[in-house]
Amino acid sequence: MGELRVGETLVLVDRQIVVTRGESSITAVEAQCTHQGCAVSLVDDVLKCPCHGSKFDRSTGAVLRGPATEPLPALPVSVDGENIWIG
Repeated sequence: MGELRVGETLVLVDRQIVVTRGESSITAVEAQCTHQGCAVSLVDDVLKCPCHGSKFDRSTGAVLRGPATEPLPALPVSVDGENIWIG
């Protein structure tokens, strides 16, 4: 957990997961746009789909701009010492 500082977001492309560390929590969401399944990337502090321009909140996966209408699915996160477990 020490490698992920407060306020940071990691996009794990090979696992299609986005992990964000807040002040008191760590969240994870799937990194596939709910519109047509394109991989999202972090652009200017939001998750953006390069295919059709949907934007999502990096911590919650909530839709900020369509055409996507469904949020990015949240994934369960647990922390064990310095390790972050997702799934």
